[in-house]
Amino acid sequence: MKRSIQKPDPCKRILEIEIPPQEILSIEEDVYNDIRKIAKMPGFRTGKAPLGMVKKSYQKQAGEELLRRSIPEFYEKAVAEEKLSPIEMPHVYDVNWQWGKPLVFKARFDVEPDIRLKAYKGLKIKKKKNEVKEEEIDKVLKDLQEKNAELRVVEPRPLKKGDFVLCDYKSLLADKVLESKENVWFSLEENTNLSGFADQLLGANVGETKKLNLDLPQDFPDKNLGGKKIEMEVKIKEIKEKKLPVLDDEFAKTVGQFNAISELKEGIKRDLISLKEVGAKKDIEAMAIDLLLEANKFSLPGSMVDRYTANLEHRFRQDLTRKGVKKEEIEKSNDLIKKRAREEAEKQVRIYFILERISQKENITVSDEELDKHIENLAKQLRQDFDKVKKNFSQKRLLEELRLELREEKVMSFLLQNAQIEKVE
Repeated sequence: MKRSIQKPDPCKRILEIEIPPQEILSIEEDVYNDIRKIAKMPGFRTGKAPLGMVKKSYQKQAGEELLRRSIPEFYEKAVAEEKLSPIEMPHVYDVNWQWGKPLVFKARFDVEPDIRLKAYKGLKIKKKKNEVKEEEIDKVLKDLQEKNAELRVVEPRPLKKGDFVLCDYKSLLADKVLESKENVWFSLEENTNLSGFADQLLGANVGETKKLNLDLPQDFPDKNLGGKKIEMEVKIKEIKEKKLPVLDDEFAKTVGQFNAISELKEGIKRDLISLKEVGAKKDIEAMAIDLLLEANKFSLPGSMVDRYTANLEHRFRQDLTRKGVKKEEIEKSNDLIKKRAREEAEKQVRIYFILERISQKENITVSDEELDKHIENLAKQLRQDFDKVKKNFSQKRLLEELRLELREEKVMSFLLQNAQIEKVE
């Protein structure tokens, strides 16, 4: 077998391979013998026809099968001899072959980048101190107080801010009714309604019908109404006011396993510290990644970037759709989506290869036992059977992807353990 290799760019290779006829004779014999077993020839039972007759009658089919078997075999052999590491299936082209002649073809594919890792131990990272301020604890207490508030019917009196009102209403645009509903509750707390709605209802009494004039915002959900002036007729039927519980020991007992308000505050403080630790860990991991990206510049395999880009574009469009963005609006942002997806894809591919090289250099792996342990924990969280969850991962071909995620987590832990982390205010 003859071969030559071209390097159009740092991550792309083109192998030109030539196989002499004598090197594919054994494959040719196997092909014809396999065809003979199922060949149907007049006057002969299946599998009993003379080989010479089979060759004459099935030459075209045999040639196609010979190429199907030969090209992958000699491609793999050439790749091994050249010590290449393709990251994708090759694009095979310029195939040239006839019976008794050499088989010639080209295979184009991407390979892993040549990375000379810069120092990744001792990364200098600044970490914020995880201090919890009293006002943060007070805010959580206030939120708990709000969540446990009661709504109580009040004696007849004028509406005031913070009230909840039961009413019938209809909205009109140029005397045309847009919407009409009965027994709807509205909150007159600030920033919970259309601008001007609460203010115009203040002072109204039960049984009274108020006429409101409202300016709808330009970004109103119904695009046809955005920026328009509408009228509303609101009939007040009932008023309730919010009664906040007292922040005392009894309150602490109702919101958790606490005997006193002081214990509740300590519990809140612990939770806030834990949340900040999670956030801080993400921050320092991001800093570590940024330092690695800045220090390690190398060419990327185009096919891998293209694949990541396509997946990210699809995900970005799905996210926008879930957020209620209309298809036409998404299409208008098509160029921006493509640009953002490409940039993110290049970053993700670069991170993947950097972490992979570190894992190889430091011999960081994920054993089958570790993988099973992780799946077992997932199964417990999902309250499902371990075998069922593992089978699901296997059927979706996600086991190795999960192993890769766990390996990257271990690499990140290694990097942070060996980093110089300075705590700052």
